[in-house]
Amino acid sequence: MTRSLFQLNPLKMSKRRASSTALLLTLPILFTTFTPLPAQAQPKAASMLLGVVDEEKLAQSRSDFPLLAAGVLPQVAAKRHLTLVVSKQGLKWGQSKVPSVDVTGDVLALLRDTPAKDGAFTASQQAAAQKAFDALSALGVALRIGNLSYDAYVERLTNTTILFTPAMRQVPEGALKTRLSEAMQAFTDVRTNWDECTVLLKTRDRELDANQNLRRVLLPASERNSPELLQMGADEHAQARREVFRPLKGAQEKPLLLLEIIETMMPASSTK
Repeated sequence: MTRSLFQLNPLKMSKRRASSTALLLTLPILFTTFTPLPAQAQPKAASMLLGVVDEEKLAQSRSDFPLLAAGVLPQVAAKRHLTLVVSKQGLKWGQSKVPSVDVTGDVLALLRDTPAKDGAFTASQQAAAQKAFDALSALGVALRIGNLSYDAYVERLTNTTILFTPAMRQVPEGALKTRLSEAMQAFTDVRTNWDECTVLLKTRDRELDANQNLRRVLLPASERNSPELLQMGADEHAQARREVFRPLKGAQEKPLLLLEIIETMMPASSTK
């Protein structure tokens, strides 16, 4: 683009310089309040045609709109043969009657085809990221409180997946989406680890029961059901359970740590 946003006559400058000029000129005209031009400096209505944009509506559609304005607005101005594209909220031309046309729709159309800048999200992407994060956070709270049975955890994990999966389809590729996916996988790994621990505990329980039966055979009949022997068996089973399920605690801590990291990465307007 070799035309300034303010004056769309051909300018003899490099593309890089023209782009820098457009950037510097676009943002002030969008986000500052205009003061009436002095009478002698006011443009002549017959020689000007203004494009007017509603930046509040644009910001709702794209949170990164200010970053894209310098590139998008000159395109709209050139396409519609406009002298200026200015802010609806900041436009104040005193008593002059300059012909104008609303080009908010034109800008929105261009924005829909423009990729988001790194770290920037559209309003719908912000909402989707927040929905995915909230689903994981709810599961994290339940896991942190504890006292969940295996069946209760599986049910909560299933409900989380139902909310998380469609939301993630709208989250743009990047570090945040990667971390959200890692956290979901970590919660799934908790279930897998729990399954493995349960299978291993059943094996250990069978081994301990066999050892207990062997002790009984070797003892006199009067001592085979003694309180001491029964307590020994119970203690062995309890110790085996603690040892077998010790790795599960580490698996449960991983998604909780990831959630803490993700919370610092959430888009500003989505952070609670």
